[in-house]
Amino acid sequence: MRRSAFIILFLSLCFFSSDSLFGQVRYEIIGASKSTVVIVNPTAEKLSIGDRFTVQRKTRRNIQTLAIVEVDRFLGKFCRLRIRQQLMRKAPKAGDFITPYDARAVPRNEAPATEMPVREKPRQKAVTATSLERPLNFRVGLTAGLGFSNFQGYEFTAGKYNFTRSGLFPVGAQVLLGISLIEIGAEFSYAIYPFTFNREEADGTVFWVDELAQMQLGGVLRLHILKGPAKAFLRGGLGYYMGDFSRTYDPAIRTSVTNETGAILQDQEIELDSSPGFNIGGGFGYRGAFIEFVYHFVDRERTLMLPNASGQLQETKLGINADNGLVQVGILLTL
Repeated sequence: MRRSAFIILFLSLCFFSSDSLFGQVRYEIIGASKSTVVIVNPTAEKLSIGDRFTVQRKTRRNIQTLAIVEVDRFLGKFCRLRIRQQLMRKAPKAGDFITPYDARAVPRNEAPATEMPVREKPRQKAVTATSLERPLNFRVGLTAGLGFSNFQGYEFTAGKYNFTRSGLFPVGAQVLLGISLIEIGAEFSYAIYPFTFNREEADGTVFWVDELAQMQLGGVLRLHILKGPAKAFLRGGLGYYMGDFSRTYDPAIRTSVTNETGAILQDQEIELDSSPGFNIGGGFGYRGAFIEFVYHFVDRERTLMLPNASGQLQETKLGINADNGLVQVGILLTL
């Protein structure tokens, strides 16, 4: 009877003291430094600060125990463990794994146990936390630039004239959500100084001034080519373009024409339909500041009442090419 009880007790002790890895919990290391390792937080078990584990590496011949680590900090869905004791000269690396610490199963390896310093460089800590806890970035900013037209100005009214052109001065804003090298968001632009076309006489007298306002609202996609604080990027977007056309006569010319011919010159306001368009471009940025070139492809439309074949007036859409380019600078702040 005593012999049977002794055998049962002996087998039980052998079973519970086995240091075999079969059935033992493992967590893969996804990143490591000289004094820390990082794993993904397990969903099946809850870890606590101070929990100890051993770092192990599987080789062709056996499984090596490299170090003893301790749960130090939780970073979102990641967990950082500090190396408390180095058991081998080989440093832990991504691809190794950790298992629950068992003092009886820790072997004496080629190097004596060395207690690692608790202190860690603040810069290393900041980089680890940022890269693991904040895979996304959200940026907002303001822009300003100088634009030029790819049209002559006479497209909006009858008659071709030689105009003195000046570009527009737009201001705007951008909101971007970044994922790795890609940023997607929205942008708004309004020309506080519109496209201007001066119709001048031979002596330089301005006969009239045509203006085309432009406001653009749309989406933007950025693809960064370089990593780091200095970045080159390509961009493209879809937009909705708004703004009307106006003609203003010079007061002196208006008076002169009335005195000479009796005709009264009246300023014109031509309403243009809002139109969809797209844009492409590229630029260069350093940290939050950037400069970019954007070319807008857009056709504006004007609704007219014109006679048809039977002489009756009908609504007609007149398409007008209003392509334009823009060089702008901006500043983006990360939230």
